Amino acid sequence: MLDRSPFHKRFTDMLAGEDEGITTWLEDPTHIARLRVYRNNVTTAWADTIVKNFPTVEQLVGTEFMRGVAVAFVKYEPATDPVLSTYGDGFPEFLDTFKPARPLPYLPDVARLDRAWTEAFFAASAPAMKVKVLAGRSEDEVSALELVLHPSLRLLPSRWNAWEIWKLNRAGHGETGLTLKEEPSWSAIWWSPEGLADQQLSEVEFTFLRRIGEGDNLRAAMSGAASEEDAARLYAFFSEALTKGMFQAALSN
Repeated sequence: MLDRSPFHKRFTDMLAGEDEGITTWLEDPTHIARLRVYRNNVTTAWADTIVKNFPTVEQLVGTEFMRGVAVAFVKYEPATDPVLSTYGDGFPEFLDTFKPARPLPYLPDVARLDRAWTEAFFAASAPAMKVKVLAGRSEDEVSALELVLHPSLRLLPSRWNAWEIWKLNRAGHGETGLTLKEEPSWSAIWWSPEGLADQQLSEVEFTFLRRIGEGDNLRAAMSGAASEEDAARLYAFFSEALTKGMFQAALSN
């Protein structure tokens, strides 16, 4: 029986632009021209997917530029999954190295926010933790809780005001009245009980959630993220995050 796995590998390489390997599988090497037509169709479909999966980037750079960078990306990183709704995992990092995008250094972080939106949308479904779960627990018991971030939650740091840029342009309103700032910012995207949500965070709030995600219990995450002066505000944020569904309905103590 013919081992088809080498053929599949060569066929994938052909879709990415490497013709040499596939010709040994053709009865007539001139048939490569027919395969190139198929490759062009596939490349177009993959590029269309990148444009659709990163709508804020398209809003910022325009459709013509976005089509160009999308085609360049699919040649660099062809799709490997037949489900294209989540295609583009490496696109933000590709923008980091894409020379024509260098005048827009904030663009990769905006792409990361688009990607986080997609990942949150398709994340595993899980019930959110309810405030009532904490009822009747002592302060020490609550402090010792090991919380679990909701599987849809994505935390995004940036050295720009990327969330502000993303938020305004995601809605298609353009950058009117918005000034680009090279300053650290933090944000979160997740599937809340009311639907897909996003929020700008302070550094303290971001660090707190990151430490929870790394396995700290509530006490350790609080103390590692905030000074005593910030503790009250962080407890208020914890209550807000709990209400907004940032934690999964599973905990241990």
